Amino acid sequence: MFEFLRGALVQSFPNKVILDVHGVGYGIHISLKTFQRLPKIGSELLLHVVSVIREESHSLFGFFTLQENYIFKQLIAINGIGPKVALIILGHVEVEDLQLAILQNNLFFLSKIPGVGKKRAERLVIELKDRLIEPVNKELASLNSGVLRDALSALTNLGYQTLEAQRAIQKAVASEDKEFSLSELISKALKSI
Repeated sequence: MFEFLRGALVQSFPNKVILDVHGVGYGIHISLKTFQRLPKIGSELLLHVVSVIREESHSLFGFFTLQENYIFKQLIAINGIGPKVALIILGHVEVEDLQLAILQNNLFFLSKIPGVGKKRAERLVIELKDRLIEPVNKELASLNSGVLRDALSALTNLGYQTLEAQRAIQKAVASEDKEFSLSELISKALKSI
Protein backbone atom coordinates (compact mmCIF):
# COMPACT_ATOMS: atom_id res chain seq x y z
CA MET A 1 0.00 0.00 0.00
CA PHE A 2 1.84 3.16 1.20
CA GLU A 3 5.57 3.07 1.91
CA PHE A 4 5.96 6.67 3.02
CA LEU A 5 4.05 9.95 3.08
CA ARG A 6 5.61 13.38 2.62
CA GLY A 7 3.68 16.55 3.30
CA ALA A 8 3.17 19.56 5.52
CA LEU A 9 2.68 18.93 9.23
CA VAL A 10 -0.73 20.40 10.03
CA GLN A 11 -1.30 19.22 13.62
CA SER A 12 0.58 17.12 16.14
CA PHE A 13 -0.42 15.28 19.29
CA PRO A 14 1.69 12.95 21.46
CA ASN A 15 0.19 9.93 19.65
CA LYS A 16 -0.85 11.27 16.24
CA VAL A 17 -0.01 13.75 13.48
CA ILE A 18 -2.06 15.13 10.64
CA LEU A 19 -0.10 15.44 7.43
CA ASP A 20 -1.33 17.45 4.44
CA VAL A 21 -0.25 15.55 1.32
CA HIS A 22 -1.36 17.51 -1.77
CA GLY A 23 -4.58 18.65 -0.10
CA VAL A 24 -5.45 15.34 1.57
CA GLY A 25 -5.14 15.20 5.36
CA TYR A 26 -3.72 11.89 6.62
CA GLY A 27 -4.04 10.98 10.29
CA ILE A 28 -0.93 9.00 11.22
CA HIS A 29 -0.35 7.38 14.61
CA ILE A 30 3.14 7.97 16.02
CA SER A 31 5.21 6.98 19.03
CA LEU A 32 6.13 9.36 21.83
CA LYS A 33 9.76 9.41 20.62
CA THR A 34 8.60 10.42 17.13
CA PHE A 35 6.44 13.18 18.66
CA GLN A 36 9.46 14.53 20.56
CA ARG A 37 11.46 14.84 17.31
CA LEU A 38 8.76 16.47 15.16
CA PRO A 39 9.54 19.71 13.32
CA LYS A 40 7.39 22.80 13.84
CA ILE A 41 3.86 23.00 12.41
CA GLY A 42 3.90 23.84 8.69
CA SER A 43 7.25 22.12 8.08
CA GLU A 44 7.64 19.37 5.52
CA LEU A 45 7.69 15.94 7.09
CA LEU A 46 8.40 12.48 5.66
CA LEU A 47 7.21 9.45 7.59
CA HIS A 48 7.73 5.80 6.66
CA VAL A 49 4.28 4.30 7.17
CA VAL A 50 2.72 0.97 7.98
CA SER A 51 -0.92 0.48 7.08
CA VAL A 52 -2.81 -1.73 9.53
CA ILE A 53 -6.21 -2.87 8.32
CA ARG A 54 -8.61 -4.44 10.78
CA GLU A 55 -12.33 -5.13 10.53
CA GLU A 56 -13.15 -2.08 12.60
CA SER A 57 -10.43 0.32 11.41
CA HIS A 58 -7.87 1.28 8.80
CA SER A 59 -4.91 3.00 10.47
CA LEU A 60 -1.56 4.43 9.43
CA PHE A 61 1.48 4.31 11.71
CA GLY A 62 4.44 6.55 10.92
CA PHE A 63 8.16 6.46 11.71
CA PHE A 64 11.19 8.58 10.93
CA THR A 65 13.41 5.63 10.05
CA LEU A 66 13.04 2.38 8.13
CA GLN A 67 14.56 0.61 11.12
CA GLU A 68 11.70 1.75 13.40
CA ASN A 69 9.24 0.79 10.66
CA TYR A 70 10.77 -2.70 10.41
CA ILE A 71 10.76 -3.27 14.19
CA PHE A 72 7.12 -2.10 14.38
CA LYS A 73 6.14 -4.68 11.74
CA GLN A 74 8.00 -7.38 13.64
CA LEU A 75 6.32 -6.41 16.92
CA ILE A 76 2.77 -6.45 15.55
CA ALA A 77 3.41 -9.86 13.99
CA ILE A 78 3.69 -11.28 17.53
CA ASN A 79 0.49 -12.73 18.93
CA GLY A 80 -0.73 -10.49 21.76
CA ILE A 81 1.11 -7.35 20.67
CA GLY A 82 -1.04 -4.98 18.70
CA PRO A 83 -0.16 -1.66 17.09
CA LYS A 84 -0.86 0.38 20.23
CA VAL A 85 1.44 -1.73 22.41
CA ALA A 86 4.11 -1.69 19.68
CA LEU A 87 3.94 2.13 19.60
CA ILE A 88 4.23 2.28 23.39
CA ILE A 89 7.33 0.08 23.24
CA LEU A 90 8.93 2.18 20.48
CA GLY A 91 7.97 5.33 22.34
CA HIS A 92 9.88 4.36 25.47
CA VAL A 93 13.12 2.78 24.18
CA GLU A 94 15.55 3.39 21.36
CA VAL A 95 15.38 0.77 18.62
CA GLU A 96 19.03 -0.17 19.11
CA ASP A 97 18.49 -0.71 22.84
CA LEU A 98 15.43 -2.86 22.16
CA GLN A 99 17.35 -4.97 19.65
CA LEU A 100 20.28 -5.37 22.02
CA ALA A 101 18.03 -6.37 24.92
CA ILE A 102 16.25 -8.97 22.78
CA LEU A 103 19.47 -10.41 21.39
CA GLN A 104 20.96 -10.62 24.90
CA ASN A 105 17.84 -12.12 26.52
CA ASN A 106 17.72 -9.10 28.85
CA LEU A 107 14.29 -9.88 30.32
CA PHE A 108 14.80 -7.45 33.19
CA PHE A 109 15.19 -4.49 30.81
CA LEU A 110 12.37 -5.61 28.52
CA SER A 111 9.90 -6.23 31.35
CA LYS A 112 10.40 -2.65 32.60
CA ILE A 113 9.09 -1.18 29.32
CA PRO A 114 5.50 0.06 29.83
CA GLY A 115 3.01 -2.39 28.36
CA VAL A 116 5.42 -5.32 28.29
CA GLY A 117 5.80 -7.17 31.60
CA LYS A 118 7.53 -10.50 32.16
CA LYS A 119 5.43 -12.73 29.88
CA ARG A 120 5.56 -10.34 26.92
CA ALA A 121 9.30 -9.85 27.49
CA GLU A 122 9.81 -13.60 27.18
CA ARG A 123 7.62 -13.68 24.06
CA LEU A 124 9.62 -10.80 22.51
CA VAL A 125 12.87 -12.70 22.98
CA ILE A 126 11.47 -15.99 21.66
CA GLU A 127 9.71 -14.46 18.65
CA LEU A 128 12.19 -11.76 17.60
CA LYS A 129 15.64 -13.07 18.40
CA ASP A 130 16.07 -14.76 15.01
CA ARG A 131 14.37 -11.95 13.05
CA LEU A 132 16.73 -9.18 14.13
CA ILE A 133 19.25 -9.61 11.34
CA GLU A 134 21.13 -6.36 11.83
CA PRO A 135 21.90 -5.86 15.49
CA VAL A 136 23.66 -2.70 16.59
CA ASN A 137 26.92 -4.57 16.99
CA LYS A 138 26.91 -8.25 16.07
CA GLU A 139 29.86 -9.11 18.28
CA LEU A 140 28.42 -7.35 21.30
CA ALA A 141 24.86 -8.46 20.65
CA SER A 142 25.70 -12.13 20.71
CA LEU A 143 27.76 -11.77 23.87
CA ASN A 144 29.16 -15.21 23.15
CA SER A 145 32.56 -13.95 24.13
CA GLY A 146 33.31 -14.55 27.81
CA VAL A 147 35.30 -11.30 27.88
CA LEU A 148 32.30 -9.24 26.77
CA ARG A 149 29.98 -10.99 29.20
CA ASP A 150 32.46 -10.60 32.05
CA ALA A 151 33.01 -6.91 31.25
CA LEU A 152 29.26 -6.31 31.32
CA SER A 153 29.01 -8.13 34.63
CA ALA A 154 31.92 -6.12 36.08
CA LEU A 155 30.41 -2.77 35.07
CA THR A 156 26.99 -3.65 36.47
CA ASN A 157 28.64 -4.83 39.71
CA LEU A 158 30.33 -1.42 39.89
CA GLY A 159 26.85 0.12 39.97
CA TYR A 160 26.32 1.10 36.34
CA GLN A 161 22.93 0.42 34.76
CA THR A 162 22.94 -2.54 32.35
CA LEU A 163 22.02 -0.36 29.37
CA GLU A 164 24.70 2.21 30.21
CA ALA A 165 27.27 -0.57 30.56
CA GLN A 166 26.21 -2.14 27.24
CA ARG A 167 26.59 1.18 25.43
CA ALA A 168 30.03 1.77 26.96
CA ILE A 169 31.22 -1.70 25.93
CA GLN A 170 29.74 -1.20 22.47
CA LYS A 171 31.70 2.07 22.06
CA ALA A 172 34.87 0.38 23.25
CA VAL A 173 34.50 -2.57 20.87
CA ALA A 174 33.56 -0.32 17.94
CA SER A 175 36.51 2.04 18.50
CA GLU A 176 39.16 -0.55 17.62
CA ASP A 177 39.07 -3.67 15.50
CA LYS A 178 40.93 -5.98 17.86
CA GLU A 179 40.38 -8.49 20.63
CA PHE A 180 40.49 -6.94 24.08
CA SER A 181 41.59 -8.52 27.33
CA LEU A 182 39.03 -8.17 30.12
CA SER A 183 40.98 -5.41 31.90
CA GLU A 184 41.51 -3.47 28.63
CA LEU A 185 37.84 -3.65 27.77
CA ILE A 186 36.68 -2.57 31.23
CA SER A 187 39.18 0.29 31.26
CA LYS A 188 38.18 1.50 27.80
CA ALA A 189 34.47 1.20 28.61
CA LEU A 190 34.89 3.15 31.86
CA LYS A 191 36.58 5.99 29.96
CA SER A 192 33.54 6.34 27.69
CA ILE A 193 31.03 6.54 30.55
